[in-house]
Formats: sequence, structure tokens, C-alpha cells
Amino acid sequence: MHAQTLKLLTWNVNGFGHKIKGWLVTRAINRYKAEVIFLQETHLVDKQQESLGRGRYKVVGHAHFSSGSRRVLILVKKSLPFHVVKTWGDKNGCYTAVQGEWEGEVMILINVYMPLGLQSKVLDEIGRLLVEMPNALTIIGGDVNLVWQTDMDRTSTRPESAATQGKLENFANALCLGDVWREFHPGEKAYSFYSGAQYVLDIR
Repeated sequence: MHAQTLKLLTWNVNGFGHKIKGWLVTRAINRYKAEVIFLQETHLVDKQQESLGRGRYKVVGHAHFSSGSRRVLILVKKSLPFHVVKTWGDKNGCYTAVQGEWEGEVMILINVYMPLGLQSKVLDEIGRLLVEMPNALTIIGGDVNLVWQTDMDRTSTRPESAATQGKLENFANALCLGDVWREFHPGEKAYSFYSGAQYVLDIR
């Protein structure tokens, strides 16, 4: 096990759209000083994504759908001694995975974005992908468009599909995943996305 820790950032940026938003996101990335960054829904094309992080980060994994829509990226700080061994990219732009080595140990990085209605399908695909991978430290970041506790993690009273919610719970239990924010804030209601209904971050 590493005595060193990694600072991670996962963020659904919901498209850059304008160069000012791109500048603001890049400024935030540099301010947080994360070593590994998972971005969802960037909607960027290949040439644009290389400019993220102002040269301080390298893109190690990406996947996109049609002409720049969806798209997930994994960025790693150039100063981090992370060597890429193998990459996977979903043709629908829902997830990307990277197998690499960090200080002599195998590490798996997965970034996932699950559009509404596709959560069950994407969970199945990631489960099959993990079976192919070596037993290693695995870090998953992303936006699954589901919540752990419907009464605490959002203001909407709309129930989740029982089958989809059950699949998420089984997936999380099998990988020993949990809601880190909720562990530190067991009774608090706070949200990372604001619209008609508010949602807490899905995976941290």
C-alpha cells in the first residue's frame, strides 16, 4: 500500500460551450491541485481537450459519442509518475478505463457517465470490463444519475426504478463502494447540482 495519497476530482461540467467557461473550469482544476481528474460531459473534440489544465495535465483516457457529445476524460498530472499500460473507451461515450502503473503497483482508473435510461446497461458493461482487469487498486469517478438515498440525496420525490437502484446497490457492494460525503455528513442535505430538483454528487 502507498503511504502517499492521491488528490482526486470528479466533475460533470455539462459541456464547455463557451471559451469563458473553459477558462473557468481550467482555473478551478488548477486551484484544486488534484493529481487525477475525472470529467464528464465535456462535449470537447480531441484538439480542444488537450488544452485543459494549461499543460499541467495529460489526457490518459477518453471516450466520446457522435460529434463531441457526452465524452468522458481522465486527466493525470504530468508530475505524477503514472505509466499507462492499457486503455478502454466506450463507443457511446459513457465510460473510459485506464490500466497503469504508479510507483511499481498496478492501478485502474475508470470514469463513467450514465445517461438517464442507460444506467443499468452501463453498470453491466463496467462489471464485465472489471472481470477482464487484473486485481488492483481501482478508482471509479463519475456521474451515474442515481442517488444512494432517495430521501436524503435529492429534493425530488420521484422514486428510482427498483431494478436499477438494486443493480447500483449490488454493484457498489461487490466493489465495496460507498458514499464518502454521506459518511462525513450523515444527516445533512446539500446538493451539487441545481435545477428544478437538486441532487447530491453520485460518486466521490
